[in-house]
Amino acid sequence: MSTVLITMPAVASHTFPMLSVAEALVQAGHRVLVHTGERDYNKVQATGAELVPMSQECNILFRVENSSVRIPLWIPKFARGFWRFRNEMLAMVPDMVAELEIIVRQEQVDCIVGDYLGFGASYA
Repeated sequence: MSTVLITMPAVASHTFPMLSVAEALVQAGHRVLVHTGERDYNKVQATGAELVPMSQECNILFRVENSSVRIPLWIPKFARGFWRFRNEMLAMVPDMVAELEIIVRQEQVDCIVGDYLGFGASYA
């Protein structure tokens, strides 16, 4: 039996596909840890996996909503949300790496499965 850590943002379009993966891994006899927002606790539990709550520093929704990034005046208004999102994603990587490294050590994780927005998983 392996311990698998799945990390993903707490956004339904990312959570639902990855929870299917979690459920399949649990059914195959693996211990599965799901690193996402606490609001998905019941969904994670329904798969048989364990929730490892994601901190606010690693939650892209929280970061974008609370962003203080300066947006240059030359950026058109329609593109400012993309600018904020991009900057917060890049700024989040070191926080995500630090958080995942602690989980990997404490839980003796054998494998990390990262959602395509989980950039920090590539470095942990």
